Amino acid sequence: MRSGTITITAGELSETISVYQSGYSNGDEKSTVVLNPLDDAYIRGGTYSGTNYGSETELIVKRGSDSNFFRKSYVKFDLSGLETGNVTNAVLRLYANKANSCMITAFETTDNWDESTLSWDNAPIEGNALDAVELSASGQYYEWDITSYVNAQSSEDGVVSIILYDAASSNTQIVFNSKEVGDNLPELEIVYEYVLSEPNVPGDLTAIGRSSSQIELKWVDSASNEDSIIIERSLNGLDNWVKIASLAENTTSFVDAGLIASQTYFYRIYAVNSAGRSNYTEIVSATAETSTGINLSDKISEIILYPNPVNGILYVKSVNKDYTNFILFDMNGHKIKEGKINSNKIDLTSFDLRGVFILRLLGANVKAVNKSIVLN
Repeated sequence: MRSGTITITAGELSETISVYQSGYSNGDEKSTVVLNPLDDAYIRGGTYSGTNYGSETELIVKRGSDSNFFRKSYVKFDLSGLETGNVTNAVLRLYANKANSCMITAFETTDNWDESTLSWDNAPIEGNALDAVELSASGQYYEWDITSYVNAQSSEDGVVSIILYDAASSNTQIVFNSKEVGDNLPELEIVYEYVLSEPNVPGDLTAIGRSSSQIELKWVDSASNEDSIIIERSLNGLDNWVKIASLAENTTSFVDAGLIASQTYFYRIYAVNSAGRSNYTEIVSATAETSTGINLSDKISEIILYPNPVNGILYVKSVNKDYTNFILFDMNGHKIKEGKINSNKIDLTSFDLRGVFILRLLGANVKAVNKSIVLN
């Protein structure tokens, strides 16, 4: 995430918050976001224990000897909509309209409350103490460090609820602004670092022969965080992979040029960033076919060998039925095997060599055709 703004909608409150990129190193980003509450309210004890104060513009805290004057304040923040990351610092910030010397403690609490129904009678109780802050004067923000709590909640239910209370029973009334006041609102300021992950593998890689010396590759950019796309090529699809190109981020096509006519080439690609690399795509292959005087799509449909790669019976599909014999050559041009094409099938079940070979199709009234096949 870069610097800018995002909008968090929480109930009836739609709040645009600032997002600041505060650092970038080794592929990690630090950003600061400021959230306003989803809910906030105070509760009052004694004879007021059933009263709801959720629409008030104040969050009041007080504790002394008379339960009729006990008050606690509750604030709830929604972390959903923020990018997942490790919280490095989180502070609750409340603006004090009325404050004297008093220690106010922030406590964890559960999220099963809302400001429109909260009262002393139904309010969740305090959990672990998070931080205690000494207040001294009105007209300023005070901050409680709740980093560990926010970090835990961001990976759980994504909601943070906090109670503010005078744990020392100092019998001092403290008044903070609630979110209903309009300005100097309660805030949760979060600094978080999200570690750059390895990019997703590119998708739907295809290879098409465009001429006797060119093959075009296309794929889908499945990552938003890659720095480059790496293309590797092999002559057999099994080993001896060679890196042939390193392309800029968001690239989705490449033309491999200077190839040998009628040679089949195999390709795989992956994405890279400073965190590492993606998995390889599936391997694809294409033949550098000559296009002189022949439409490429016509040539592809003229003769089809399948399956390719093959391990057993190879089928020959052709609009011309006069291919009757075959010769198999290795990539150095040495004859390896020859035989008959029976019912459009070539039986290679007893052939124990593996790799890329050239298959020459022959017939009495047709021109010999060379095609590349892979035996696995």
